[in-house]
Amino acid sequence: MSLPEIVERMKGLRAVVLGDPMYDVYHFGHVDRLAPEAPVPVFVQEYESIRPGGAENVQAQLEELGLGTKALWKQGNELMTAKHRYMVGTHQLLRVDQDHHRDPSYLLEENSYTHLHGANVFVISDYAKGMCTENICTWLLDGALVHGVPSVVDPKGTDWGKYEAATVLCPNQREYDAAQAAGVGGHRKVLIKQGSAGSTLIRYDVVNNLWVRDTFPAKAKHVYDVTGAGDTVTAVVAAALAAGADLVSAATLANMAAGYVVGEVGTTVCPLGILKALAQENHDAHRI
Repeated sequence: MSLPEIVERMKGLRAVVLGDPMYDVYHFGHVDRLAPEAPVPVFVQEYESIRPGGAENVQAQLEELGLGTKALWKQGNELMTAKHRYMVGTHQLLRVDQDHHRDPSYLLEENSYTHLHGANVFVISDYAKGMCTENICTWLLDGALVHGVPSVVDPKGTDWGKYEAATVLCPNQREYDAAQAAGVGGHRKVLIKQGSAGSTLIRYDVVNNLWVRDTFPAKAKHVYDVTGAGDTVTAVVAAALAAGADLVSAATLANMAAGYVVGEVGTTVCPLGILKALAQENHDAHRI
């Protein structure tokens, strides 16, 4: 199946997302003087932009690609983690976090397996803000395996045992290195997100009894902001697997999408039209 065909097949599929929702709040302004009371810059805000972050950014990217989504976190009046970034042009001056942890116990109390019925992919976006406990992750990943639903995990920390049943993990390089150092990084399929350097897919070939590595060089023409690029990779891999793609094709599309979003300032998604064009460009280049 070609890359353009994979993208076309995403529309109308269904993804279930577990994770830590948050807001990314961008304060854009300028600095032209120091404060008189202390040697610190005075930030003068010009405007503010609030964007979905964390698991909500993964959900937004999936929906942009045409998938229907079911979020397993409670909506409504619950406080959400917010990351406030103070920006001068394309440069981040300061980040202030307001963390709010959530209690996901209601997912064990109800028959959460029912959320996976009819799903084409299950995604975990773990930001260590409470939603992705060991019990919850194990319970739902085992359920996805039983139902034959591929699962994609953006992990956090070195407690990778709770992700054992996942189809593929998508850590960044620092998270992967930490897991390796802790002796828990031996998952059979791992796509390492390496920011402006691209990504590396590591998988175990059972037939030939060997580990295989595929590298995907960065596609970005300009790198302004890597914020949210990991969410993009996780979401695009999930959407591609839902469409029936193999891991190499899924990683290729994810690398293209990440190359686009790092060229934008602030958390954003890769538009469907952009991903279609990039997929077609890649397809045409390989036909020559």
